[in-house]
Amino acid sequence: MRSGDHLALGVDGWKKGWVGVWLDKQGFVAARTAAKITRLIEAGPDARAIGVDIPIGWPATGNRACDDAARKAVGQRWPSVFMTPPRKALEASSFTAAVAVCNRLNVQVLSLQAYSLAAKIFEVEAVARVDRRVVEVHPEVSFAAMMGEPLQYPKKSWAGMRQRLNLLAAAGIELPNDLPDAGEVPPVDVIDAAAAAWSARRYLGSEANALGSPQFDSTGRRVTIWF
Repeated sequence: MRSGDHLALGVDGWKKGWVGVWLDKQGFVAARTAAKITRLIEAGPDARAIGVDIPIGWPATGNRACDDAARKAVGQRWPSVFMTPPRKALEASSFTAAVAVCNRLNVQVLSLQAYSLAAKIFEVEAVARVDRRVVEVHPEVSFAAMMGEPLQYPKKSWAGMRQRLNLLAAAGIELPNDLPDAGEVPPVDVIDAAAAAWSARRYLGSEANALGSPQFDSTGRRVTIWF
């Protein structure tokens, strides 16, 4: 496994935890899985930037501007961008209670799919709080940036999968046929992790852009999606 100063890690969630793809300047380095994101980060070579496809942080007031900007950036693929629920909603003990919190706060109706991300959001938050290498990315935003426009086909379609693999290849990222440490992961999740790594590599090289008007959380960290 190659190592060095130019390693970037992209992380995507899947049903058994997390899948990560490591890249360097030359391209693909490794792909692995772990039940916890901390174990995944420790499982491979040290990456200088870690892009995670999960919301990180909330502004002091209001909604996250980056979520609105991400939906605009991906065009017709906007359903792939979840609007991040308020922290109090994610802390609720049940989906019904979470919806009630959203109603009290006069925010849009919470989807069950978004609420189900609560455990992963808080898991990543704990890591990002102490590890500044961790930044938020969104694969669909990454692919739109690679393409120069929103993608036409959904990622689970044959045409959509091929288009995304071709975009990665054009960026110098060739995913191998044999992934012994991540072979059981659904293709869309490996591909999304690779796109997250592409954005992390750009962030490492000071080439990445940030979505949305500047917002900051209570620690002073910028709340944004990098691509």
